[in-house]
Amino acid sequence: MQTFTKVAGITMTDDRREFAAELMEQQNYVRQADNDITGIEEINDKTWEFNRMASLVREADNEFDPNAIAVFVRTVTGNRQLGYIPKDVAAKLAPLMDEGADLRAVITLMTGGGEKNIGANLRITEIISEGG
Repeated sequence: MQTFTKVAGITMTDDRREFAAELMEQQNYVRQADNDITGIEEINDKTWEFNRMASLVREADNEFDPNAIAVFVRTVTGNRQLGYIPKDVAAKLAPLMDEGADLRAVITLMTGGGEKNIGANLRITEIISEGG
């Protein structure tokens, strides 16, 4: 199973907005390095991916959504929250997580820019064990 979605709630707090801006800077740095290495001046957003690992954390006691799934990214100073899985997607993934499914998340691309319109594309993959 593979799901593609956006991260919700990035601009809801100053900390998340600032963290998203930091991730955007990191992405731009990696992208420029890829440009320098490959010699390709314009990398196509449809084929290039940031590929930054993220962690999904269930928040069953969340007062706003019992299916809430927070998105965290590990940094050198610890895990930082980027936002949440959108409610409609979380409603499908939360039961899987509650049953013990191993879901892996990757930020494929930071999008937008500026203060209000920064976003993150996310790919979520269920890892099936060989015995499963």
